[in-house]
Amino acid sequence: ELPLASEALRANRDFFLAVLELERDRGPSQGGSGLQHAATALRNNREVVLAAIRNDHSALAFASHAMRGDPTVVLQALRGEANATREGSPPVGTFQLAAPELRSDR
Repeated sequence: ELPLASEALRANRDFFLAVLELERDRGPSQGGSGLQHAATALRNNREVVLAAIRNDHSALAFASHAMRGDPTVVLQALRGEANATREGSPPVGTFQLAAPELRSDR
């Protein structure tokens, strides 16, 4: 499991993307929450954050502030929440996880 991985592995982009792919194969309940164990640089890596969010929209909570302010990243998370809601999961308030400056953008 990721909490036991070395810091070097948790900072390795290729390793982390492989872990996210394995988590995706396990199913939605095992999804992108692994982002919480990623090194800071990976939480700011658009490719990694989008992969985590494709697994589990709530992974947005563990993305960097910059990624939570990225409209593409937030839109992907909102789409994931909409899909999960249609499948019977309760909404988790994904938009509230977006950076304040993005939420207030008109």
